[in-house]
Amino acid sequence: MDESIFLRAALRHADLSKSFVIDSLRFRSDYDIARDIGCMILRITAPDEERVHRLRVRGQVYNPDVDGLHRSEVELDGVIVDKTIENDGVIDALRSEISSIT
Repeated sequence: MDESIFLRAALRHADLSKSFVIDSLRFRSDYDIARDIGCMILRITAPDEERVHRLRVRGQVYNPDVDGLHRSEVELDGVIVDKTIENDGVIDALRSEISSIT
């Protein structure tokens, strides 16, 4: 099965001449598709403690020592991105980072 099937389906009717957001790239094939169509690639990071807390509040269990090693979590760790944004829970800082994107 094509691991980028959901991304390809989402883009099937997208107007690539307008702005849009792909909110999750998990695999190298997703990254390659996004690059090929001219997307700006952002990496949004957060401390593990913050990620675990956010997921716990939503009722999800996440163990970074186990779940964080899954291929979909690490495959893009070494790819080149256009900008990295630290989302550590300070909303004004996040807004400032986002508004600086051109």
